[in-house]
Parts: sequence; C-alpha cells; structure tokens
Amino acid sequence: MFNKAICPLLVISVVSLLFATGVSQVSAQSDRDYLPVDDPGCCVLRGDINHDGVLDIEDLVDFIDCMFGLKRMLVCSEEINVNGSAGGSADISDLVYLVAYMFDLGPEPPPCSDGGYWMWFGNGPY
Repeated sequence: MFNKAICPLLVISVVSLLFATGVSQVSAQSDRDYLPVDDPGCCVLRGDINHDGVLDIEDLVDFIDCMFGLKRMLVCSEEINVNGSAGGSADISDLVYLVAYMFDLGPEPPPCSDGGYWMWFGNGPY
C-alpha cells in the first residue's frame, strides 16, 4: 500500500543524491528542441507535466523521468515551471515544490499566467 509519510522522504533522498552528482537543471540541447505552436498560452495547471488536466502521481513520475534522462516528452514550458520562478526553466526546486505539494507538505502551485509554449523536456528516449 502507498505510505504518504515515507514517499516524500524517499523522493527527496533520490533527488538529493542526483543533485549531489551534478544534475541540477534540464534545458534544451539546441534551439530545435523548442517547439512553439500557433496557440500561445498552453498552460492550464502548473505541475501537470503530462497535460491530462489532473495533478497526480503520474506527473511526479514523468517529471523525475524527464529531469534525470529516463524520458523525453513534449510539455508546456509553464507547466514544468511548477513553482512559477522567474526564468521559467525547470530545475530541482520545481521537483521539490511538486513533491511537497503532492504530499501535503507545501502550497498549491501558483496559477498559470497567459504564457507558455510547447517544448521538449528531458534527454531520454521519446
């Protein structure tokens, strides 16, 4: 069964280990990795990595997989900026924010602004 008390500690431990090994930020490898679309404002819900309209454990798993090179997927730039920080790139603070929120240890992600564009996130296989 799912133990809410242990999961945040496990995720934060794994993230801390990966952060200590030098993985701290994911960005596009080249300009071709950014895929702006004709419909600006793709963000509906910050943290909804798979863009299914629900903020759930699948989003957390997808975020971790993309951030640490296990997966690559098309995401909305603003939805992966979970904490709404300036600059808009996904980094370790977004992952920690998402974990804290999902396990009732932190605030809800801020609402989307009117921006956002589609981009590739992660370095793993498609």
